[in-house]
Amino acid sequence: MKGVAVLSGKGGVGKSLLSINLANILAENTSVALVDADISNPCILQLLGVDVEHRFESEDRISPIRVKLPKGEVEIFSIDGIVRGRGVYKIGYEYAKILGEVLRNASWTAETFIIDAPAGLGDVHKMTVSAFGDYYA
Repeated sequence: MKGVAVLSGKGGVGKSLLSINLANILAENTSVALVDADISNPCILQLLGVDVEHRFESEDRISPIRVKLPKGEVEIFSIDGIVRGRGVYKIGYEYAKILGEVLRNASWTAETFIIDAPAGLGDVHKMTVSAFGDYYA
């Protein structure tokens, strides 16, 4: 598995749009998962115009939302697909724990992950990347 984290110290600079475009381009040649890792302000589903909720296969197993983009299909996880319009506010280790559980408990088939990270350069970023660390080649 390979991964790309899209990071920026400032919000509102287009990280989510860049993540979507990168996922679209890569989907032409590989299977791609797009993870909206900004759990306090998720926007990937909204930007794509997707109004679908995640389906739970069991109590602890979730299905990514599959979206057809112009160059191929992409698996998406966004907390917005669970809490519908309400962000989740967590700090530090709780944040990383949620993201780590998503990766371990989702039914991914993707070879490449695009991580749309929250704005900032502090501990949340370090924990976001470390939560996905086991999934990088």
